[in-house]
Amino acid sequence: MNRAVALIGLIALAFGGASLAGSGEATWFSWLNLVAGGACLLGSAGVGVVRARGASAPAFRAPLLRAAGRLALALLLAVGAERGAASLGVQFDWSFEGKFQPAEATLAALADLCEKGELEGRLYYDEGDARRRSTRVLMETLAHGNCLGFEERRIEDYPEDEDRFGLGTSNTVVFVLRDERGETWESVERPTQGALFEALFRLRQLRSGRVYVARGAGEGDFSGLGPTGFSGLAAALQTEGYEVGEFVSAAAPEIPDDANLLVWVNPERRLSDEALGALRRYLERGGRLVALLEPGSDTGLEEILAEWGIQPLGGAVVDPASGSFESVARGLAPLAYTYAKSHPVSRGLDTNRMTFFRGVRSFALRKPQVDDRLHTVVFASPRAWIAEDEAVLRHTTAPVEPPEVRHDYWPLVVAGQYEREAGEVRIVAFGDSELASNQYLRALYNIDLVMNAVHWAGEQHPLITLRPKEGVAGRLQFPLALQNTLTMYQSLGLLLPEILLLAGALLWARSRA
Repeated sequence: MNRAVALIGLIALAFGGASLAGSGEATWFSWLNLVAGGACLLGSAGVGVVRARGASAPAFRAPLLRAAGRLALALLLAVGAERGAASLGVQFDWSFEGKFQPAEATLAALADLCEKGELEGRLYYDEGDARRRSTRVLMETLAHGNCLGFEERRIEDYPEDEDRFGLGTSNTVVFVLRDERGETWESVERPTQGALFEALFRLRQLRSGRVYVARGAGEGDFSGLGPTGFSGLAAALQTEGYEVGEFVSAAAPEIPDDANLLVWVNPERRLSDEALGALRRYLERGGRLVALLEPGSDTGLEEILAEWGIQPLGGAVVDPASGSFESVARGLAPLAYTYAKSHPVSRGLDTNRMTFFRGVRSFALRKPQVDDRLHTVVFASPRAWIAEDEAVLRHTTAPVEPPEVRHDYWPLVVAGQYEREAGEVRIVAFGDSELASNQYLRALYNIDLVMNAVHWAGEQHPLITLRPKEGVAGRLQFPLALQNTLTMYQSLGLLLPEILLLAGALLWARSRA
């Protein structure tokens, strides 16, 4: 039985260590396994010591020597394998989210900077900072095969850098670019791959165009820092090269001519005739629009979208394939996993890269002219149907499905492309605006969908990409951000194989007994 306890301890330690190494943070699953495994091994070792008191007889020496020899051989092989792999430079990324695997977007940003000049990455650290190793591995991986030069610097050895770069904490990465414009730099205090990607993007200093955001009728607040604000979207636009300006619909008779794109986030009040007229004239002269609506809204944007063949439907989409969320009943906060396979806005999104809508309306598409191109970009599941009264979104119980209801892949996000004499018009319409709010923008792949819609509408196709995703300890992004999904995978996905192994160990012990 003592062997079984020791084996159970080893299994628990293995799963606890794998969870801790894979996620980079201590969860209840890893702690429980590490504590239980350690207790089992200590108990087994104690029993072994007690039994070993009688092992001094000559009959016991040979078995003990054989066991000690096997243990020494196993340790020797393990050390040899580790040293051999280290000498070959072989690395395996066994983290659950692949946080050491460079994303395509990160490599593209590095390649662009390498064409512009000399790029250097520095990791500033204090002695004893355990985070340094993980960051070093990530930076060495990024530097492999390109022009990025990487070095580590102890902060106390470079006091001039501490003042120059404003180093406020250990484990800070600074990128330095030297090109024809001189020397520019960006610092990252929490160097996840996503944060490093954004720093590299800022170093590129792209000029993607000028985006105007509408305000004056209760639209989304692009300076709001709270959960319902859109400052995160404004920051993402600026990071990826856009100048962000404001179009105050009540004060300006026309949308400025330098607008490459107009973003209109669900007004709380109906727009004035003057504002709607300005939007019509802007589109007629080849404008670009990204409109984010809400179920039940009647702002005037719906009428203009309908004129371009995008008819917002009443009610709200109910998708039974999606579960309940917070106070929202089952089916009313769809997780979308079906996308247009050929449209640039949804490039790279698939059944494993979902987007989240907290209450959404649908659309009906009809071409105004035969050569116009209208596409559904994001679909609900085939089980989805439409509740005629959007008030169901305020209910805490799932709506009752009426008889003979129509189930379909209802459109959640649509895009239109129109050739006109004044120029090409592009429109992207979302049936939900909350997916771009601070609370949900970085949940799952929402930011990729929203930003790629902006890039497509503004004809910045090279910028369309999937941004790096990874877990960040202590940060919760509802409904289920990537790191929370992985935590659930560790807690539930690893629990089942562990239970099976533990059951096998107990059966083996019983058979031996």
